[in-house]
Amino acid sequence: MTKENEFKFVNVKDLKLEDVEKALEAGQGRARVRTLDTQEVINHLKKMIESLNSLVPKTYQSGVKVSYIEGAERYPKAYKFIPEGTAIKMLKRGKTYYVTIERENCNFNHAEKYEINLFNASKKDEIEKSILKKAVEKLQHATGTQVRELL
Repeated sequence: MTKENEFKFVNVKDLKLEDVEKALEAGQGRARVRTLDTQEVINHLKKMIESLNSLVPKTYQSGVKVSYIEGAERYPKAYKFIPEGTAIKMLKRGKTYYVTIERENCNFNHAEKYEINLFNASKKDEIEKSILKKAVEKLQHATGTQVRELL
């Protein structure tokens, strides 16, 4: 059973607005700053899926977590507290995306609004090699020269 601030989907086109709205209400609570609305969540989910598909080969996507934090930036030390922003966390398992919406600190560790987490170190190495091989192939094709691989 999922919590109120969670939902799942297989395809963004089939995403139910009621599920997103319910998760937003539960995840944001009474917050009024650094919040998101339903359409913004859907747009960010599309960007997250697009970046996941462009950076990580489909064979390695299961178990990869992509997150977005609204208002993630570096705040001056004179700012007396660490502000919170709405966070969208998406986990891919098989063909299904599991999404959680909650409030999270916007500290300097999250200076990048989008973040992709690869959990298994050996999986990370395989993905990095795969991405590097693709880049080498593109470079060889574009320039017509042979590039020596160090993999």
